[in-house]
Amino acid sequence: MAPKCCYNIPFFGGFCAPTENPEPSPLRHVSNEHTLPAPCFRSAKCRRYWEVGMFCRAFGGVGCACADRRRGGIMLFAFAMSAVAWVFVLACSAATSTSPEIVLQTAWAAADVQATQGGATIRGTVYAGINLRVSQLEVTLADGEVLELTRVVPTNTGAGAACVTQMNISEWKAGDDAPWAVPAGTNASSVGLHATDEQLALCAHCYEQAAEAVRSIVLSAITAVPTMLSDLQRATSFGDANCQKALGVITGTFSLLSGIVGLQAFARGCLRSLPNEVALTNGATLAANWRPGPGLVLLAVATLLKIVDIVCHIAVPTPAAKRDRAARDAKSLPDYLHMGDQERSTSAAEMKGGAV
Repeated sequence: MAPKCCYNIPFFGGFCAPTENPEPSPLRHVSNEHTLPAPCFRSAKCRRYWEVGMFCRAFGGVGCACADRRRGGIMLFAFAMSAVAWVFVLACSAATSTSPEIVLQTAWAAADVQATQGGATIRGTVYAGINLRVSQLEVTLADGEVLELTRVVPTNTGAGAACVTQMNISEWKAGDDAPWAVPAGTNASSVGLHATDEQLALCAHCYEQAAEAVRSIVLSAITAVPTMLSDLQRATSFGDANCQKALGVITGTFSLLSGIVGLQAFARGCLRSLPNEVALTNGATLAANWRPGPGLVLLAVATLLKIVDIVCHIAVPTPAAKRDRAARDAKSLPDYLHMGDQERSTSAAEMKGGAV
Protein backbone atom coordinates (compact mmCIF):
# COMPACT_ATOMS: atom_id res chain seq x y z
CA MET A 1 0.00 0.00 0.00
CA ALA A 2 1.29 3.44 -0.94
CA PRO A 3 2.04 6.03 1.77
CA LYS A 4 -0.96 8.13 2.77
CA CYS A 5 0.73 11.29 1.54
CA CYS A 6 0.48 9.90 -2.01
CA TYR A 7 -3.32 9.86 -1.89
CA ASN A 8 -3.50 13.62 -2.40
CA ILE A 9 -1.41 13.67 -5.57
CA PRO A 10 -3.58 15.39 -8.21
CA PHE A 11 -5.27 13.14 -10.75
CA PHE A 12 -3.50 9.88 -9.95
CA GLY A 13 -3.07 9.76 -6.18
CA GLY A 14 -6.52 8.21 -5.68
CA PHE A 15 -5.48 5.14 -7.67
CA CYS A 16 -3.42 3.97 -4.69
CA ALA A 17 -5.84 4.91 -1.88
CA PRO A 18 -8.04 2.41 -0.01
CA THR A 19 -11.65 2.74 -1.13
CA GLU A 20 -15.19 1.87 -0.07
CA ASN A 21 -16.12 1.02 -3.65
CA PRO A 22 -17.55 -2.54 -3.53
CA GLU A 23 -16.71 -3.14 -7.19
CA PRO A 24 -14.77 -6.47 -7.26
CA SER A 25 -12.78 -5.66 -10.42
CA PRO A 26 -9.63 -3.49 -10.60
CA LEU A 27 -11.87 -0.63 -11.76
CA ARG A 28 -12.45 0.17 -8.08
CA HIS A 29 -8.93 1.69 -7.97
CA VAL A 30 -9.60 4.20 -10.77
CA SER A 31 -13.23 4.99 -9.91
CA ASN A 32 -13.70 5.80 -6.24
CA GLU A 33 -14.13 8.58 -3.70
CA HIS A 34 -10.44 9.55 -3.88
CA THR A 35 -10.28 9.95 -7.67
CA LEU A 36 -12.96 12.67 -7.73
CA PRO A 37 -11.96 16.37 -7.54
CA ALA A 38 -11.55 16.85 -3.78
CA PRO A 39 -12.76 20.46 -3.27
CA CYS A 40 -15.98 20.03 -5.26
CA PHE A 41 -17.10 16.69 -3.86
CA ARG A 42 -15.93 16.44 -0.26
CA SER A 43 -17.82 19.57 0.69
CA ALA A 44 -21.58 18.97 0.97
CA LYS A 45 -22.20 22.60 0.06
CA CYS A 46 -20.20 22.30 -3.15
CA ARG A 47 -21.90 19.02 -4.05
CA ARG A 48 -25.28 20.71 -3.67
CA TYR A 49 -24.43 23.27 -6.34
CA TRP A 50 -22.12 21.40 -8.69
CA GLU A 51 -23.18 17.78 -8.42
CA VAL A 52 -26.86 17.62 -7.48
CA GLY A 53 -27.91 20.94 -8.96
CA MET A 54 -30.80 20.92 -11.42
CA PHE A 55 -28.67 21.10 -14.57
CA CYS A 56 -26.22 18.34 -13.63
CA ARG A 57 -29.02 16.02 -12.48
CA ALA A 58 -30.97 16.60 -15.69
CA PHE A 59 -27.93 16.08 -17.90
CA GLY A 60 -26.94 12.98 -15.94
CA GLY A 61 -30.22 11.35 -16.93
CA VAL A 62 -29.45 11.55 -20.65
CA GLY A 63 -28.63 8.13 -22.05
CA CYS A 64 -30.14 4.65 -22.30
CA ALA A 65 -30.65 1.85 -19.79
CA CYS A 66 -28.81 -0.74 -21.87
CA ALA A 67 -25.67 1.43 -21.80
CA ASP A 68 -26.04 1.83 -18.03
CA ARG A 69 -25.93 -1.96 -17.60
CA ARG A 70 -22.75 -2.11 -19.69
CA ARG A 71 -21.15 0.90 -18.07
CA GLY A 72 -17.75 -0.65 -17.35
CA GLY A 73 -17.12 -1.94 -20.87
CA ILE A 74 -18.37 1.20 -22.59
CA MET A 75 -16.33 3.60 -20.49
CA LEU A 76 -13.20 1.46 -20.79
CA PHE A 77 -13.70 1.51 -24.55
CA ALA A 78 -14.06 5.30 -24.39
CA PHE A 79 -10.84 5.50 -22.34
CA ALA A 80 -8.99 3.35 -24.89
CA MET A 81 -10.14 5.57 -27.77
CA SER A 82 -9.17 8.71 -25.84
CA ALA A 83 -5.75 7.26 -25.01
CA VAL A 84 -5.09 6.33 -28.65
CA ALA A 85 -6.22 9.80 -29.77
CA TRP A 86 -3.91 11.41 -27.19
CA VAL A 87 -0.93 9.37 -28.41
CA PHE A 88 -1.72 10.32 -32.02
CA VAL A 89 -1.90 14.02 -31.09
CA LEU A 90 1.47 13.80 -29.34
CA ALA A 91 2.92 11.98 -32.36
CA CYS A 92 1.70 14.59 -34.86
CA SER A 93 3.07 17.37 -32.65
CA ALA A 94 6.51 15.80 -33.13
CA ALA A 95 6.48 17.52 -36.55
CA THR A 96 7.72 20.60 -34.67
CA SER A 97 11.04 18.79 -34.19
CA THR A 98 14.25 20.01 -35.80
CA SER A 99 15.43 16.42 -36.31
CA PRO A 100 15.22 15.37 -39.99
CA GLU A 101 14.59 11.73 -39.03
CA ILE A 102 11.54 12.68 -36.94
CA VAL A 103 10.19 15.08 -39.58
CA LEU A 104 10.32 12.31 -42.18
CA GLN A 105 7.97 10.23 -40.01
CA THR A 106 5.62 12.98 -38.77
CA ALA A 107 5.52 15.63 -41.54
CA TRP A 108 2.19 17.41 -41.93
CA ALA A 109 2.55 17.70 -45.71
CA ALA A 110 4.48 15.80 -48.35
CA ALA A 111 4.95 16.22 -52.08
CA ASP A 112 6.17 14.00 -54.89
CA VAL A 113 8.31 16.21 -57.15
CA GLN A 114 9.56 15.69 -60.68
CA ALA A 115 11.25 17.81 -63.36
CA THR A 116 13.48 17.52 -66.43
CA GLN A 117 15.99 20.18 -67.40
CA GLY A 118 18.92 20.14 -69.82
CA GLY A 119 19.09 16.36 -69.85
CA ALA A 120 18.96 16.09 -66.06
CA THR A 121 15.94 14.55 -64.30
CA ILE A 122 14.84 15.27 -60.74
CA ARG A 123 12.55 12.91 -58.81
CA GLY A 124 11.89 12.71 -55.11
CA THR A 125 9.73 13.59 -52.14
CA VAL A 126 9.57 16.71 -50.00
CA TYR A 127 8.45 16.41 -46.34
CA ALA A 128 7.24 19.60 -44.67
CA GLY A 129 7.27 19.79 -40.88
CA ILE A 130 6.56 22.87 -38.78
CA ASN A 131 10.15 24.03 -38.26
CA LEU A 132 11.97 21.94 -40.84
CA ARG A 133 11.58 20.78 -44.41
CA VAL A 134 13.39 17.66 -45.64
CA SER A 135 13.81 16.89 -49.35
CA GLN A 136 14.94 13.48 -50.53
CA LEU A 137 15.81 13.75 -54.21
CA GLU A 138 17.26 11.51 -56.90
CA VAL A 139 18.93 13.45 -59.71
CA THR A 140 19.96 11.74 -62.94
CA LEU A 141 22.44 13.95 -64.80
CA ALA A 142 22.85 14.13 -68.58
CA ASP A 143 25.91 11.85 -68.45
CA GLY A 144 23.90 9.15 -66.65
CA GLU A 145 25.34 9.76 -63.20
CA VAL A 146 22.72 9.39 -60.41
CA LEU A 147 22.90 11.54 -57.29
CA GLU A 148 20.87 10.75 -54.18
CA LEU A 149 20.49 13.94 -52.21
CA THR A 150 18.95 14.93 -48.89
CA ARG A 151 18.27 18.61 -48.35
CA VAL A 152 17.34 19.95 -44.88
CA VAL A 153 15.96 23.49 -44.73
CA PRO A 154 14.60 25.37 -41.69
CA THR A 155 11.11 26.72 -42.41
CA ASN A 156 11.30 29.68 -40.01
CA THR A 157 14.12 31.58 -41.68
CA GLY A 158 11.76 34.29 -42.87
CA ALA A 159 12.70 33.68 -46.51
CA GLY A 160 9.67 31.58 -47.39
CA ALA A 161 11.73 28.45 -46.98
CA ALA A 162 8.71 26.42 -45.96
CA CYS A 163 8.25 25.10 -49.48
CA VAL A 164 10.77 26.53 -51.95
CA THR A 165 14.43 27.54 -51.86
CA GLN A 166 17.15 28.10 -54.41
CA MET A 167 19.68 25.33 -54.87
CA ASN A 168 22.29 24.11 -57.34
CA ILE A 169 22.90 20.44 -58.12
CA SER A 170 26.50 20.96 -59.31
CA GLU A 171 27.43 22.24 -55.85
CA TRP A 172 25.92 19.14 -54.26
CA LYS A 173 27.90 16.99 -56.65
CA ALA A 174 31.05 18.57 -55.36
CA GLY A 175 30.12 17.39 -51.87
CA ASP A 176 29.21 20.79 -50.47
CA ASP A 177 25.85 21.87 -49.09
CA ALA A 178 23.67 23.52 -51.72
CA PRO A 179 23.80 27.33 -51.55
CA TRP A 180 20.75 29.53 -51.04
CA ALA A 181 21.40 31.34 -54.31
CA VAL A 182 22.43 29.95 -57.68
CA PRO A 183 25.90 31.37 -58.38
CA ALA A 184 26.49 33.33 -61.58
CA GLY A 185 27.98 31.45 -64.51
CA THR A 186 26.77 27.97 -63.53
CA ASN A 187 27.35 25.34 -66.21
CA ALA A 188 24.65 23.60 -68.23
CA SER A 189 24.68 20.50 -66.01
CA SER A 190 23.48 22.43 -62.99
CA VAL A 191 19.87 22.45 -61.90
CA GLY A 192 18.49 25.23 -59.69
CA LEU A 193 15.18 26.40 -58.23
CA HIS A 194 13.91 29.98 -58.38
CA ALA A 195 11.02 31.03 -56.15
CA THR A 196 8.83 33.97 -57.14
CA ASP A 197 8.00 36.71 -54.65
CA GLU A 198 4.41 35.44 -54.57
CA GLN A 199 5.55 31.92 -53.67
CA LEU A 200 7.87 33.20 -50.97
CA ALA A 201 5.03 35.22 -49.41
CA LEU A 202 2.75 32.20 -49.64
CA CYS A 203 5.27 29.99 -47.89
CA ALA A 204 5.80 32.53 -45.12
CA HIS A 205 2.01 32.60 -44.59
CA CYS A 206 2.02 28.80 -44.52
CA TYR A 207 4.52 28.80 -41.69
CA GLU A 208 2.37 31.23 -39.70
CA GLN A 209 -0.73 29.05 -40.17
CA ALA A 210 1.19 25.95 -39.14
CA ALA A 211 2.33 27.65 -35.94
CA GLU A 212 -1.30 28.59 -35.20
CA ALA A 213 -2.35 24.97 -35.76
CA VAL A 214 0.26 23.78 -33.28
CA ARG A 215 -1.22 26.00 -30.55
CA SER A 216 -4.63 24.43 -31.12
CA ILE A 217 -3.14 20.95 -30.94
CA VAL A 218 -1.40 21.71 -27.65
CA LEU A 219 -4.78 22.70 -26.18
CA SER A 220 -6.27 19.50 -27.58
CA ALA A 221 -3.58 17.39 -25.90
CA ILE A 222 -4.02 19.16 -22.55
CA THR A 223 -7.82 18.82 -22.44
CA ALA A 224 -7.54 15.13 -23.37
CA VAL A 225 -6.14 14.32 -19.91
CA PRO A 226 -9.25 15.25 -17.85
CA THR A 227 -11.37 13.53 -20.51
CA MET A 228 -9.52 10.22 -19.98
CA LEU A 229 -9.81 10.56 -16.21
CA SER A 230 -13.56 11.11 -16.56
CA ASP A 231 -13.77 7.94 -18.65
CA LEU A 232 -12.23 5.93 -15.82
CA GLN A 233 -14.21 7.68 -13.09
CA ARG A 234 -17.51 6.79 -14.73
CA ALA A 235 -16.62 3.11 -15.18
CA THR A 236 -18.42 2.03 -11.96
CA SER A 237 -21.82 2.95 -10.51
CA PHE A 238 -20.14 3.85 -7.22
CA GLY A 239 -17.66 6.28 -8.79
CA ASP A 240 -19.95 7.80 -11.40
CA ALA A 241 -21.16 11.35 -10.85
CA ASN A 242 -23.38 13.82 -12.66
CA CYS A 243 -20.73 16.49 -13.06
CA GLN A 244 -18.21 13.91 -14.29
CA LYS A 245 -20.52 13.16 -17.19
CA ALA A 246 -20.84 16.87 -17.93
CA LEU A 247 -17.08 17.32 -17.59
CA GLY A 248 -16.38 14.41 -19.94
CA VAL A 249 -18.65 15.83 -22.62
CA ILE A 250 -17.42 19.42 -22.22
CA THR A 251 -13.69 18.65 -22.23
CA GLY A 252 -14.15 16.08 -24.99
CA THR A 253 -16.00 18.62 -27.12
CA PHE A 254 -13.35 21.30 -26.47
CA SER A 255 -10.62 18.84 -27.40
CA LEU A 256 -12.54 17.88 -30.56
CA LEU A 257 -13.00 21.51 -31.60
CA SER A 258 -9.32 22.26 -30.95
CA GLY A 259 -8.35 19.40 -33.25
CA ILE A 260 -10.75 20.61 -35.96
CA VAL A 261 -9.36 24.15 -35.71
CA GLY A 262 -5.83 22.80 -36.08
CA LEU A 263 -6.79 20.74 -39.13
CA GLN A 264 -8.59 23.61 -40.83
CA ALA A 265 -5.85 26.12 -40.09
CA PHE A 266 -3.20 23.99 -41.76
CA ALA A 267 -5.36 22.63 -44.58
CA ARG A 268 -6.80 25.99 -45.66
CA GLY A 269 -3.87 28.25 -44.87
CA CYS A 270 -1.09 25.97 -46.01
CA LEU A 271 -1.67 22.57 -47.62
CA ARG A 272 -4.15 23.74 -50.27
CA SER A 273 -2.08 26.83 -51.05
CA LEU A 274 1.34 25.26 -51.57
CA PRO A 275 2.67 25.81 -55.12
CA ASN A 276 2.25 22.90 -57.55
CA GLU A 277 4.95 24.31 -59.81
CA VAL A 278 8.29 25.97 -59.10
CA ALA A 279 10.38 27.62 -61.84
CA LEU A 280 13.80 26.16 -62.63
CA THR A 281 16.80 28.17 -63.78
CA ASN A 282 16.41 27.57 -67.52
CA GLY A 283 12.66 28.08 -67.80
CA ALA A 284 11.53 24.53 -66.99
CA THR A 285 9.24 23.82 -64.04
CA LEU A 286 9.38 21.45 -61.09
CA ALA A 287 5.99 19.77 -60.61
CA ALA A 288 4.97 19.11 -57.00
CA ASN A 289 1.97 16.99 -56.03
CA TRP A 290 1.23 17.93 -52.40
CA ARG A 291 -0.73 15.60 -50.09
CA PRO A 292 -1.39 15.29 -46.34
CA GLY A 293 1.61 13.91 -44.50
CA PRO A 294 1.56 11.21 -41.80
CA GLY A 295 1.33 13.78 -39.00
CA LEU A 296 -1.80 15.39 -40.46
CA VAL A 297 -3.38 11.96 -40.99
CA LEU A 298 -2.74 11.09 -37.32
CA LEU A 299 -4.37 14.36 -36.25
CA ALA A 300 -7.44 13.64 -38.39
CA VAL A 301 -7.82 10.13 -36.93
CA ALA A 302 -7.35 11.46 -33.38
CA THR A 303 -10.08 14.05 -34.00
CA LEU A 304 -12.53 11.38 -35.15
CA LEU A 305 -11.76 9.19 -32.12
CA LYS A 306 -12.77 12.03 -29.81
CA ILE A 307 -16.29 11.84 -31.24
CA VAL A 308 -16.46 8.23 -30.02
CA ASP A 309 -15.57 9.32 -26.49
CA ILE A 310 -18.23 12.05 -26.45
CA VAL A 311 -20.90 9.62 -27.69
CA CYS A 312 -19.97 7.11 -24.96
CA HIS A 313 -20.35 9.75 -22.25
CA ILE A 314 -23.73 10.84 -23.58
CA ALA A 315 -25.00 7.25 -23.97
CA VAL A 316 -24.26 6.18 -20.37
CA PRO A 317 -26.61 7.82 -17.82
CA THR A 318 -25.59 8.35 -14.21
CA PRO A 319 -27.30 6.17 -11.54
CA ALA A 320 -30.92 7.26 -10.98
CA ALA A 321 -30.40 7.61 -7.20
CA LYS A 322 -27.78 10.30 -7.82
CA ARG A 323 -30.27 12.23 -9.93
CA ASP A 324 -32.90 12.30 -7.21
CA ARG A 325 -33.34 15.39 -5.05
CA ALA A 326 -32.80 13.16 -2.01
CA ALA A 327 -29.14 12.99 -3.06
CA ARG A 328 -28.77 16.53 -1.71
CA ASP A 329 -29.18 15.15 1.83
CA ALA A 330 -26.17 12.82 1.71
CA LYS A 331 -23.99 13.68 4.67
CA SER A 332 -20.67 12.52 3.29
CA LEU A 333 -19.10 11.77 -0.07
CA PRO A 334 -19.02 7.97 0.50
CA ASP A 335 -22.72 8.06 1.49
CA TYR A 336 -23.52 9.86 -1.74
CA LEU A 337 -21.46 7.51 -3.91
CA HIS A 338 -22.98 4.41 -2.28
CA MET A 339 -26.37 5.51 -3.62
CA GLY A 340 -25.33 4.44 -7.08
CA ASP A 341 -23.97 1.11 -5.93
CA GLN A 342 -27.05 0.36 -3.81
CA GLU A 343 -29.23 1.03 -6.83
CA ARG A 344 -27.23 -1.45 -8.88
CA SER A 345 -27.47 -4.09 -6.12
CA THR A 346 -31.25 -3.59 -5.88
CA SER A 347 -31.70 -3.92 -9.62
CA ALA A 348 -29.60 -7.08 -9.72
CA ALA A 349 -31.64 -8.61 -6.88
CA GLU A 350 -34.92 -7.78 -8.66
CA MET A 351 -33.70 -9.36 -11.87
CA LYS A 352 -32.60 -12.47 -9.99
CA GLY A 353 -35.95 -12.72 -8.20
CA GLY A 354 -37.85 -12.32 -11.47
CA ALA A 355 -35.79 -15.07 -13.05
CA VAL A 356 -36.72 -17.44 -10.18
